[in-house]
Amino acid sequence: MSQSVASPTLEDAREFWPEPSVCDGFEVSELLDEVRCFALVTFDSLDLDGNGFISKKELELALASNHLKQREKNYVRFLLRNIHTISRAHDDNDGINPCGISRKDLLGISRPDVTSYFDRM
Repeated sequence: MSQSVASPTLEDAREFWPEPSVCDGFEVSELLDEVRCFALVTFDSLDLDGNGFISKKELELALASNHLKQREKNYVRFLLRNIHTISRAHDDNDGINPCGISRKDLLGISRPDVTSYFDRM
């Protein structure tokens, strides 16, 4: 079962915070830190086939499961919507079409060039 994945919007990002911050905004780097921490902590449970990459299919299965809280599903949704950008954060030598998101890719999303991509959303 494949889900349609739309481009992320500002409202999608705001789902991560229950209320606006004091300055009525958010820092993209803070959002990426939250997503990265979640993905690193849950990496082994998301990587169902144990190949070292979280694939689109594995993210779709996690999103469809009932064992994640809503906030965690938002993190998975973010990863799914941005899988191609995040998977290019580090060259894992996994081919022209990356297999998915690796641990090194997750660490690479703090790079300024990747963070600036998300700032433009």
